[in-house]
Amino acid sequence: MRKSQLTTLKTEQEFNQFRHSRTFHSNSFRLRFTSRPNQNNPRFGFIVSKKIFPKVTKRNQVKRRLKRIVQLNLSNTKPADILLTVKNEAGGKRYRDLEQELLNLFKQAYLWKKF
Repeated sequence: MRKSQLTTLKTEQEFNQFRHSRTFHSNSFRLRFTSRPNQNNPRFGFIVSKKIFPKVTKRNQVKRRLKRIVQLNLSNTKPADILLTVKNEAGGKRYRDLEQELLNLFKQAYLWKKF
């Protein structure tokens, strides 16, 4: 079985489109999203600030966990451009806690497909 391909936002122009987008908050994340009419798959951007996690190893660990959570749940996510900004509280949480909080945030933002 082939994994779904995770598409990430990379350019400054792609990140700038979130300036006037809808925003949802949880204890560990801020989620912003914009929908695009001709898009078939969701695209993700991850921001982990150096101000919050000074060590690059911790920033990369958090990003790797988020990418894995998103990749495993990609088929259940509606097509949109989604930007996840990590807050300080995410640093001490286990993988399962991050996953539960992120999936609840997707449901709150109506980005979760209903079956």
